[in-house]
Amino acid sequence: QIQPEEGILEEFLMNEDFKYVRALGAFYLRLTGRPADIYEQIDPMYNDFRKLRFRTPTGWKITHVDEFADELLTSDRYCGIALPHLPKRDVLVSAGYLDGPRRSALTPLMEEQSGGDAERFLEKLAENGNAVAVVAMSERKKRKREVEEKERSFREQVMGRESSRDGRRHEDESDRSSRARRDDR
Repeated sequence: QIQPEEGILEEFLMNEDFKYVRALGAFYLRLTGRPADIYEQIDPMYNDFRKLRFRTPTGWKITHVDEFADELLTSDRYCGIALPHLPKRDVLVSAGYLDGPRRSALTPLMEEQSGGDAERFLEKLAENGNAVAVVAMSERKKRKREVEEKERSFREQVMGRESSRDGRRHEDESDRSSRARRDDR
């Protein structure tokens, strides 16, 4: 058979010394692997920021290993080759093929700094003057207010409908009682 053994492919993917060997292993896995294996073995490449030279029809372009991994996991074509369909990670997680969302390399740092609360970590960054964190916090607060306003208006609509129903019930009862009095006369 022409295909490499599974152990050889894993060695390609775990090779930290030769980035092009690692990229070749990832591309081969994306072409031939099962979806759960693809995510489990290509996800660690998001933490590899080395440069790759990529040949295009017009010349050379610089990309990075993490960008290469993202392209393999999110696109249906790469290097002019149609890739097999890859289900979204969420679908595989909900079906039980994967353990959960991808863990970022920053997750242990965030847990250490904030006791496991990402919101608290973001607040700390904003307090220290991180411009991106300040913008993210203001957007989160804005979204939270919008959700609260929608919930409040929904509650008011529901309460308004219930009070109008109660009013109609009261009108129906008074109409019946007035009809009954007329019938008695």
